[in-house]
Amino acid sequence: MGTTSPAQLVEQLAGLVLSVDADEAGLTSAYSALGELEEELAADAGEAFAVVKKAIRAVSDLRAIAPKEALKAVSDAAMRLQKLLSAPPQKGAGPKRQARDSETLELVRDFLQESGDGLASADEMLLSIESVGATTEKVNALFRVFHTIKGVAGFLELTEIVSLAHSTESLMNEVRDGRCPLSGEALDLVFKATAVLRQNLDALKEACEASVELVPHPEAPGLIVRLKDFLGRLPPVADDAPPMPVITTMPAPSSPSSITPKTPAPAPVASSFTPLPSAAAVVPAPRPSASIPLSSAPELAPRASAPAPEPLPAPEPDAPAPSAPRPSAPSAAGPAVATKMRETVKVDLERVDSMVEMIGELIIVESMLKHSRELSSTTLNMRNTLGQLGKISRDLQNAAMRMRTVPVHTAFQKMARLTREVGRKAGKEVVLVTSGEGTEMDRAMVERLEDPLVHMVRNACDHGIEAPADRLAAGKPATGTLTLSASHKGGSIIIELSDDGAGLNRERILKKAIEKGLVSSGVALTDSEVFQLIFAPGFSTAAKVTEVSGRGVGMDVVKRNVEAMRGRVVIESVLGQGSTFRLVMPLTLAIIDGMLISVGKERYLVPSLSIVEALQPTREMLSSMGERDELLTVRGQVMPMLRLSTLLGVEDARTDPTTALVVVVESVGKRIGLLVDQVIAQQQVVIKALDKGVGRAEFYSGAAILSDGCVGLILNIDKLCGLITYKHRVTSGDAQPEARP
Repeated sequence: MGTTSPAQLVEQLAGLVLSVDADEAGLTSAYSALGELEEELAADAGEAFAVVKKAIRAVSDLRAIAPKEALKAVSDAAMRLQKLLSAPPQKGAGPKRQARDSETLELVRDFLQESGDGLASADEMLLSIESVGATTEKVNALFRVFHTIKGVAGFLELTEIVSLAHSTESLMNEVRDGRCPLSGEALDLVFKATAVLRQNLDALKEACEASVELVPHPEAPGLIVRLKDFLGRLPPVADDAPPMPVITTMPAPSSPSSITPKTPAPAPVASSFTPLPSAAAVVPAPRPSASIPLSSAPELAPRASAPAPEPLPAPEPDAPAPSAPRPSAPSAAGPAVATKMRETVKVDLERVDSMVEMIGELIIVESMLKHSRELSSTTLNMRNTLGQLGKISRDLQNAAMRMRTVPVHTAFQKMARLTREVGRKAGKEVVLVTSGEGTEMDRAMVERLEDPLVHMVRNACDHGIEAPADRLAAGKPATGTLTLSASHKGGSIIIELSDDGAGLNRERILKKAIEKGLVSSGVALTDSEVFQLIFAPGFSTAAKVTEVSGRGVGMDVVKRNVEAMRGRVVIESVLGQGSTFRLVMPLTLAIIDGMLISVGKERYLVPSLSIVEALQPTREMLSSMGERDELLTVRGQVMPMLRLSTLLGVEDARTDPTTALVVVVESVGKRIGLLVDQVIAQQQVVIKALDKGVGRAEFYSGAAILSDGCVGLILNIDKLCGLITYKHRVTSGDAQPEARP
């Protein structure tokens, strides 16, 4: 037996499949690797040994008559062996440790960022191609994405990523040459390649953080074989075939000033670019402001019309002038319009967070200084100076917060691809329409928003959108539409996901809730309250569990994640017409707008997003149900009233509601009144986390330093509203509450 373990030999075999071709030399190498693996596994004679023996027989039988099928058999065997030898994991087993220096880690970090952006751009273009068709500009942009990934990955010696990117690049080159359209199987292969490449990038990040070797994605070898097989089935180009027509309107990645009206179009023999036949008549003329995707920035050597990434050959003596190096000076046709490029700088996110926190402390000190007794009798000039200091401090805070914000475009873009995949699995035709992708919110919130959006999109595709036959029978188009939008409203971000499907069935939801004991039979609930029942853990009205949904887990995750970000979910639905899920989110997790209230000698902050109104009740507005439940009637709507002094254990608070104030708050479809002594002022404060030792901590979502330097606790409105159950409250004026004396 050798010193190499079977798992290591399998990884070597998987890497070998990625790097060889389906020829005699490649199959000989694969056969030798299988033989070595057979010797290592001979003592066990288990399933892994049987897989190796089967692969050896396949190579022996097929290498002469079907070499591609032989290589595919080796790839399938490698994938199967990886699964067999990795489960269950042995103690102490795992990827081999690999140390990387700081310079390499910096290069990998840049590669992950740029490649992630490139793949996101590729997904967007692929979705556009699937819906409206391919253009030469999009095909060339896709080619550059994979070419750039291959080049940088090769520099970093990431052979697994290089092999997949190279195979996909070869397919895109065939599309550029007009040998196959980017549709059907070719489009599916490119879609799959972007997904596997993204998973390889995630694995690379984890490997760098753990200082271990990169373990390639198990689907990569099989995908490379599929790509090579597809390329092998393309018809060969005849030597005497006439050249394809040249598209002279194709913009090149050179200076726009080099394009002049006096420059003649190059002759067909001077260019080796063979464009898409269907794009020859639809590609628009080049504009002076022609944009080039960011993913193409690292690749400036080859022209956009080159058929392969190799360097351009030397021009022939009789070649026309356009093949010569192009000058960077403006042409004689007129001066080029100067455009200032926006410059950016990369900053560690921890530094940004530290700066935001320090600016928050600065604002607290400024507020304490402004309200200090020593400066209460200052001159007018001093008060003006303090006011100017406050204005500058808040402008500085807003500027720092904008550094943390990013557009929601990346999250929305992932949902477009998810819609396509889930729709196909469910056997439905679904398209996603987005708007407001440029809306910005806190970076941390955008990352945490993706998980709720995934579950909402999956739920809408599986439960909301009907099957094509049912839609046609209902007079709807066969293709369902999801609409995802983002917008600012006041101090909040509104994320809406709407569908034109069947809508929520109130009766079915209520029946299921009664069966599960969530509500009592006969309780009057509004539509909003019934719809909120779908967020209960394990709640599902699906007739069967599918691969997409049906286990009653997804919507529970949506509610918990949104509430963890101090947001709330509002549902609107019309049976037979569709549903709208509206997420109301704060702009940031670091700062909160709140109303400062007092209860006895204590002061608390109520998030402004949760406040409906504040009022002083009259005797006629008060009633009760039994001995404990106090009710408040506001414009015909009956709601529970909670005494914060009793709930939080505060003494010396006002007990007569007619001499106190009631702050009406709303959360998760429930509206309640909070009895307080006084509403003091509205403040914007920096949130501080609470330690575990705070009493009744479940009723607080955090703390803040107030303007006088004291600590104010932030009330958790979701928890307070959660105290009111469906079984013990009145939601309309139909019940008969007892009047208060």
